[in-house]
Amino acid sequence: ERRLKLIIPNWFKIFFVKTFSSLLGYLATIFPLNRTITGKRFPFNSANLSFYDKGRIFIETWESAEIKFSRKVLKQGTYNVIELGSSIGINYAFNRNLAKSWLCVEPIPKNLATLRLVQSFLKRDDQIIEAAIDYSSLDSVQMPNTKHESARVLINNQNERLNSITVKSTTFSDIVTDLKFTD
Repeated sequence: ERRLKLIIPNWFKIFFVKTFSSLLGYLATIFPLNRTITGKRFPFNSANLSFYDKGRIFIETWESAEIKFSRKVLKQGTYNVIELGSSIGINYAFNRNLAKSWLCVEPIPKNLATLRLVQSFLKRDDQIIEAAIDYSSLDSVQMPNTKHESARVLINNQNERLNSITVKSTTFSDIVTDLKFTD
């Protein structure tokens, strides 16, 4: 893999991803191999993912920096992982086998559906907390309801909420207090 990085220039990788991701995602869906290009397991049958997104997962460009960082840290020892903003579970799917336990925190309903599909696919019973991390100690927060979900509030000049949903929130300290990780 390292030699391949040295040979293929960045501009070509970007061109390849933008040009062929949808086709690769389509192929990953109709030929349910449930494996990425390097053999990592992932369920490509989620209705909440576009063909482009599935293609990026297939060639492992989606959240690649987070996955590499997690893998590097987790290889150094056995850890309990708390993943804030688990999204659709890419990091969870690719690195779960390296952790002692894994707790996912995700507020967006569409992402949660895919995350639960990944959890079922992996045959794991790790805890999933359906909430946003809140730093102001409120009971709920506003989240955007867009195709590509992200953790920010959409407001206009009149301070009205636009195209958003209300999701349950929690604090990191509440999560840690409620944990019962095994030693």
